[in-house]
Amino acid sequence: MKIRLMIGGLALAGVLAADCVDGSRNTSAEEQAYQADVMAALRASLPPAPAGWKLEDRGVFAPAKSVCAGSDASRVAYSASYVWMDGVAEQNKRSEEMSRKMAALRTIPTDKLNEMNEYARQGRALQREIPKARAAGDQAEVDRLNAEIKALTAKAYAIRKAHQDAIAPQVEAVSNEYIKAEEGKSYNVKVSMAANDYMEAGLQPGAGLMRLGSQSVIMFGQAPPKGKRALRVYSVTARFTGDAAQVETIVKGWQPSAAMALMQGKPGPAAAGQ
Repeated sequence: MKIRLMIGGLALAGVLAADCVDGSRNTSAEEQAYQADVMAALRASLPPAPAGWKLEDRGVFAPAKSVCAGSDASRVAYSASYVWMDGVAEQNKRSEEMSRKMAALRTIPTDKLNEMNEYARQGRALQREIPKARAAGDQAEVDRLNAEIKALTAKAYAIRKAHQDAIAPQVEAVSNEYIKAEEGKSYNVKVSMAANDYMEAGLQPGAGLMRLGSQSVIMFGQAPPKGKRALRVYSVTARFTGDAAQVETIVKGWQPSAAMALMQGKPGPAAAGQ
């Protein structure tokens, strides 16, 4: 079987036989060859990443060795994602700036820090006296030393707590500033391309990019026939999940119709188990 495909789009996967209600069956060598060819074509047809974006392609997966009984072996999918690197860089910059502001706020003033260190120094000195008191069998002295150490520790904690309480409104303001700056930001567009995928209501080949819920969907080729299908590509559906404007940026200039050559010539035999 010879498959000639150059598809503009993307996606990833294979049909996995997991939790099959009616059991599973092994795929034939011909089905596996078909799936491998189509996955490779889907991968090769991913829209190039626009400037400032990075395509994160997870690589070609091996074709499925088994599928659910009655499943359509002609459907093949491949997925990947686009990361807005410029946006991520801006996000990292904002995050680092927030971290610097937080660190500055949480830094205890020098005079208060010196006071805390003095309490710690006194506590260490008292701690060294405890073994001597125990060796002398003076439990009352051990208890007194421990009480003084506890009091010194409480004074140090009180300084830290007072500082934390004093800066709490500023910490909240910095946090809210960062949250507001990140509001509505999107840094990732996931894309899944499938050969012979299902069709939503209103989705037609050649209709262009359509927004359906959280996805932008575009379909090329011809609607797959219902029922028993041959091992050939009838249509390619690309589903982009993410910000609509960013999807348009990724798809802009992409001309899958010029790059797509669906299976030509005599269709292959019908997939087994259908």
